[in-house]
Amino acid sequence: MKQYEAKFKFPLFLRTLTIILAGLAFAWAIYYIFFALSASNRWFQKLAPFIVILLSARVLYKNLFTTNSILFFEKFLQLNYVLRRSNKVFYDKIKKLEFRLKPRKVIVLTYLEEREQKQLKIPRGITDIIAAINLIVKKAPQVELDEFLSSVVTRKYDSQEV
Repeated sequence: MKQYEAKFKFPLFLRTLTIILAGLAFAWAIYYIFFALSASNRWFQKLAPFIVILLSARVLYKNLFTTNSILFFEKFLQLNYVLRRSNKVFYDKIKKLEFRLKPRKVIVLTYLEEREQKQLKIPRGITDIIAAINLIVKKAPQVELDEFLSSVVTRKYDSQEV
């Protein structure tokens, strides 16, 4: 028997492949700096490994510290990460859902925790993200939606469904 009612997660193959490739690129750049660089190299050859380090570090950070899965329980939802502590958000504490385009496309979940507003970001790469948003709205009918999400979400639910 499952502990949770529904689970939406980032595709495992894609996340694993991305982490492995970014790790290999990072390792190559470090190796290149210590063992292949010399004073006679061109300026681009000296600069390239540092650019690779910056880009691969960003990709690693993004994949290791952003939402990996969303689990729906009876009274709360839980956002899980690869290398970060999970967050529990009770449905009655959820205040707002909004879609942000910049700096990257994410869904921002605003909720109250100990009289303080907090925000969690949900990447749109989660599988079946529209169903996950609909389930949040179903479990937390008081949630305020921005213009875009209100056009995407269906607020009509059968009373027998959970």
